[in-house]
Amino acid sequence: GDSPDPPDCTGRRLQETSSDIHVSKAESIRGPWSTPTPVVFNSTSEYLQGGYTNPSPHFMPDGSVYLAFQAGFSGKGKHAHGHALVGIAHAPTPSSAFTYVTPDPVTPMDWDPLHPICWAGVDEDPFLWIDNRGFHILTHGMCPSGMRQAHYKFSEDGVKWHTSPRQTYHYTVQYTDARPHVFARMERPQLYFEGGYDENTGLAGTAKVLINGVCGLGIGHNHSDYECAFDKLTGMTWTLARPLGSD
Repeated sequence: GDSPDPPDCTGRRLQETSSDIHVSKAESIRGPWSTPTPVVFNSTSEYLQGGYTNPSPHFMPDGSVYLAFQAGFSGKGKHAHGHALVGIAHAPTPSSAFTYVTPDPVTPMDWDPLHPICWAGVDEDPFLWIDNRGFHILTHGMCPSGMRQAHYKFSEDGVKWHTSPRQTYHYTVQYTDARPHVFARMERPQLYFEGGYDENTGLAGTAKVLINGVCGLGIGHNHSDYECAFDKLTGMTWTLARPLGSD
């Protein structure tokens, strides 16, 4: 007969839940690509209930995948306004159902002293990588405003997470051929690794470049910051890449 539904991290049996995250496959980056299919989760928790977006996968040599994602509360009770939280899940293949590694978000809602007014939540835009020191995630902070907030989280096992109290990177960009500029919005953090990922261990190499989606014309165009701070639809958005130091 049919096997029972898998348990979630609280021990309850659940039907698989579809998401807004999709996956396609191809033998080559040039395609042809398969029809996108929704990623499904067989877990839920009080803090991570649906609204799945912003996936960040890390593939392991055995074909399994860890996935950082954005989800949110159920919209009820004392947590009604915590819409943006980051979780981590695992599946044996990209096409399999994902199970939460931990039912808790990587940063708890009450981590920031401003959390009572964090209407949008705590974190979004996760970027996940694994190296010989453990699990790491960069996020764009959402508490209280989403402006000028960059957070770094780390874990030895993917279950117990810690959030650095310091800003992970500056919103001030130093140019070699122009004066510095402070961006109002700097989101979607990603890293470029020297050597990529080790095929035998699945571990990332050395991070060399930080990549962000930014809003603002940047060099010599401070007037664009108003549009970016209060109406991202009218500001100019583009991709910024910055080399990382050796310290």
